[in-house]
Amino acid sequence: MIKIILLLLISTALADPYKGYWGVGNNLLDEIQSGKEQILVITFINPHHSPEYPDRLALNSQVESELDDFIIVKHNNNPMKIRHAVVDITDQRNRHLLDKLDFRTRYTNEGPIVYVSSMGNGIFNWGPTTAERVEDVIKDLQKDAQEKSNSSR
Repeated sequence: MIKIILLLLISTALADPYKGYWGVGNNLLDEIQSGKEQILVITFINPHHSPEYPDRLALNSQVESELDDFIIVKHNNNPMKIRHAVVDITDQRNRHLLDKLDFRTRYTNEGPIVYVSSMGNGIFNWGPTTAERVEDVIKDLQKDAQEKSNSSR
């Protein structure tokens, strides 16, 4: 019995970190290019403090909170699943991803940039109204998916 419990604990501990690993580097690029019927919300951030951009960390947190706590929860599985990842632009594992997306890291100086992608197509959003614009894009994608689903019945 103890062996079974230990095995379950170990497998759970190993499964959770892997679950989030899809959102790093080439794994994330593969998801973007997969063409799956899902919505990917990818937030690109520079997570380091900077005296030149003192509000950056607060804006990163604010946008992430709005996305995680309100927008994604509200629109997930309606009908498409929404997956969310946060990409540290300073992490070298993400270099190839940033190059493929032709991503310019200087734009994250003042706050996050959010990329919303579905079935291989995506759009970047940034600035003070990032979360609202991301929600609008998600609503449009979900509406299109619902109409497509209804017309195929």
